[in-house]
Amino acid sequence: MPVPRVHLLRHGHSMWQTDYDITGIDPVVPDARLSERGRDQAAAVAGEVQRLGVKLIVTSPLTRAIETALGVVDPTSRASVVVDSLVRERLGDSCDIGRSPAELACEFPALDFGRLADTWWYTGPPDGRGIPIESRDRLAERASRFRSWLLTRAERSVLVVSHSDFIRQFAGVRLDNCVLFEWTIDRPYLLASPGGSGTGHLPAVPANDSR
Repeated sequence: MPVPRVHLLRHGHSMWQTDYDITGIDPVVPDARLSERGRDQAAAVAGEVQRLGVKLIVTSPLTRAIETALGVVDPTSRASVVVDSLVRERLGDSCDIGRSPAELACEFPALDFGRLADTWWYTGPPDGRGIPIESRDRLAERASRFRSWLLTRAERSVLVVSHSDFIRQFAGVRLDNCVLFEWTIDRPYLLASPGGSGTGHLPAVPANDSR
């Protein structure tokens, strides 16, 4: 079976970033939404995304990713949309704390949140700010599981709307907000889990690493 062609898109600029870019301090904005700048970014890349003709769209359940996905996809498209927590961001700041499927379904009734657990984000011991920090080992395991899941799909062209750390772990690229990057799933990872070693070198895309 041919391997999928994966189009990776990092979400647009968020309200969390708006404050963090000024202060450098987590502004405590759980599940941050897109900022006006982020909505403009999504609108600007929408035409490029729609020309891809993807058959499957996978988005993180974090609101900034969902809003980006809905902002770039042609509303008349017949592509399947899957909301999957495997492609969420590594939890390291308040903006990476999610909302329940019930809350998300109320705001985005056209989407199916049935794949999500009630608490689908990481819930471990909190740091001094009261925020659980997900390990990079856990992130690597999620990226591996998502790759395996993609290989079971029949669609040959897939759009994944995700986040900086997840995309870097999954494909070895660092993307700025609403940058689109094409990657084939049989290419090796740039990053390995802690203690391991990389197996390949993929191109770097300059990025603003704030979440």
